[in-house]
Amino acid sequence: MNLNLLHLQRKFTIICSLAGIISVFLPWVKVSGGSIEVSLNGFRGYGMMTFIAYGLSLLFSLSGNQQEALDKKTRLITLVCGSIALLLTVNAFGSTNDDSAFSFVKTEYGVGIWLSLVASAGLNLAA
Repeated sequence: MNLNLLHLQRKFTIICSLAGIISVFLPWVKVSGGSIEVSLNGFRGYGMMTFIAYGLSLLFSLSGNQQEALDKKTRLITLVCGSIALLLTVNAFGSTNDDSAFSFVKTEYGVGIWLSLVASAGLNLAA
Protein backbone atom coordinates (compact mmCIF):
# COMPACT_ATOMS: atom_id res chain seq x y z
CA MET A 1 0.00 0.00 0.00
CA ASN A 2 1.49 3.31 -1.10
CA LEU A 3 0.54 6.12 1.28
CA ASN A 4 1.04 8.74 -1.42
CA LEU A 5 -1.71 7.20 -3.54
CA LEU A 6 -4.30 7.11 -0.75
CA HIS A 7 -7.18 9.56 -0.90
CA LEU A 8 -7.06 12.21 1.86
CA GLN A 9 -10.31 11.00 3.42
CA ARG A 10 -9.00 7.45 3.63
CA LYS A 11 -5.72 8.64 5.17
CA PHE A 12 -7.58 10.53 7.86
CA THR A 13 -9.93 7.63 8.67
CA ILE A 14 -7.01 5.21 8.86
CA ILE A 15 -5.08 7.54 11.19
CA CYS A 16 -8.11 8.06 13.44
CA SER A 17 -8.89 4.34 13.51
CA LEU A 18 -5.31 3.44 14.42
CA ALA A 19 -5.25 6.13 17.12
CA GLY A 20 -8.48 4.70 18.51
CA ILE A 21 -7.10 1.17 18.55
CA ILE A 22 -3.97 2.38 20.35
CA SER A 23 -6.10 4.33 22.85
CA VAL A 24 -7.81 1.15 24.05
CA PHE A 25 -4.45 -0.21 25.21
CA LEU A 26 -3.59 2.97 27.15
CA PRO A 27 -4.90 3.73 30.67
CA TRP A 28 -8.46 5.08 30.66
CA VAL A 29 -8.89 5.45 34.42
CA LYS A 30 -6.42 5.82 37.27
CA VAL A 31 -7.76 4.84 40.68
CA SER A 32 -5.72 5.65 43.77
CA GLY A 33 -6.50 5.08 47.39
CA GLY A 34 -3.87 5.75 50.00
CA SER A 35 -0.60 4.25 48.79
CA ILE A 36 -2.19 1.99 46.16
CA GLU A 37 -2.64 3.19 42.58
CA VAL A 38 -4.20 1.13 39.79
CA SER A 39 -4.53 2.03 36.09
CA LEU A 40 -7.28 0.42 34.04
CA ASN A 41 -7.09 0.27 30.26
CA GLY A 42 -9.93 0.47 27.77
CA PHE A 43 -10.63 -3.27 27.65
CA ARG A 44 -12.87 -2.99 30.70
CA GLY A 45 -16.60 -2.61 30.24
CA TYR A 46 -17.59 -1.20 26.87
CA GLY A 47 -13.97 -0.68 25.79
CA MET A 48 -13.91 -3.97 23.94
CA MET A 49 -16.80 -2.80 21.76
CA THR A 50 -14.95 0.45 21.02
CA PHE A 51 -11.95 -1.65 19.97
CA ILE A 52 -14.19 -3.62 17.59
CA ALA A 53 -15.73 -0.40 16.22
CA TYR A 54 -12.29 1.08 15.52
CA GLY A 55 -11.16 -2.17 13.93
CA LEU A 56 -14.19 -2.29 11.65
CA SER A 57 -13.73 1.31 10.59
CA LEU A 58 -10.08 0.56 9.78
CA LEU A 59 -11.08 -2.52 7.81
CA PHE A 60 -13.70 -0.69 5.76
CA SER A 61 -11.47 2.30 5.08
CA LEU A 62 -8.80 -0.05 3.72
CA SER A 63 -11.24 -1.83 1.42
CA GLY A 64 -12.06 -0.76 -2.11
CA ASN A 65 -10.19 1.55 -4.46
CA GLN A 66 -7.66 3.42 -2.33
CA GLN A 67 -7.28 6.36 -4.72
CA GLU A 68 -10.94 7.36 -4.47
CA ALA A 69 -12.95 8.74 -1.59
CA LEU A 70 -15.11 6.40 0.46
CA ASP A 71 -18.27 5.40 -1.36
CA LYS A 72 -21.69 5.99 0.18
CA LYS A 73 -22.07 2.59 1.85
CA THR A 74 -18.53 2.52 3.26
CA ARG A 75 -18.84 6.10 4.49
CA LEU A 76 -22.07 5.22 6.30
CA ILE A 77 -20.51 2.15 7.93
CA THR A 78 -17.49 4.20 9.00
CA LEU A 79 -19.77 6.90 10.39
CA VAL A 80 -21.78 4.34 12.36
CA CYS A 81 -18.58 2.77 13.77
CA GLY A 82 -17.24 6.20 14.73
CA SER A 83 -20.54 7.14 16.37
CA ILE A 84 -20.62 3.91 18.36
CA ALA A 85 -17.05 4.49 19.53
CA LEU A 86 -17.90 8.09 20.47
CA LEU A 87 -21.02 7.09 22.42
CA LEU A 88 -19.21 4.32 24.27
CA THR A 89 -16.32 6.64 25.15
CA VAL A 90 -18.72 9.28 26.47
CA ASN A 91 -20.46 6.52 28.42
CA ALA A 92 -17.11 5.58 29.95
CA PHE A 93 -16.74 9.21 31.07
CA GLY A 94 -20.12 9.06 32.78
CA SER A 95 -19.63 5.69 34.42
CA THR A 96 -16.40 6.71 36.15
CA ASN A 97 -17.23 7.73 39.69
CA ASP A 98 -16.05 11.13 40.81
CA ASP A 99 -14.33 11.38 44.12
CA SER A 100 -16.24 13.11 46.89
CA ALA A 101 -14.86 15.24 49.67
CA PHE A 102 -15.10 12.44 52.23
CA SER A 103 -13.80 9.61 50.06
CA PHE A 104 -10.39 7.99 50.34
CA VAL A 105 -10.49 6.81 46.73
CA LYS A 106 -9.49 9.22 43.97
CA THR A 107 -10.29 8.57 40.32
CA GLU A 108 -8.72 10.37 37.36
CA TYR A 109 -9.13 10.03 33.62
CA GLY A 110 -6.17 8.56 31.78
CA VAL A 111 -4.65 9.52 28.46
CA GLY A 112 -6.37 6.64 26.64
CA ILE A 113 -9.91 7.90 27.16
CA TRP A 114 -8.96 11.36 25.88
CA LEU A 115 -7.27 9.88 22.81
CA SER A 116 -10.32 7.70 22.16
CA LEU A 117 -12.59 10.73 22.39
CA VAL A 118 -10.49 12.70 19.89
CA ALA A 119 -10.09 9.71 17.54
CA SER A 120 -13.83 8.92 17.46
CA ALA A 121 -14.72 12.58 16.87
CA GLY A 122 -12.12 12.76 14.08
CA LEU A 123 -13.47 9.56 12.57
CA ASN A 124 -16.96 11.05 12.47
CA LEU A 125 -15.67 14.25 10.90
CA ALA A 126 -13.74 12.35 8.25
CA ALA A 127 -16.70 10.19 7.31
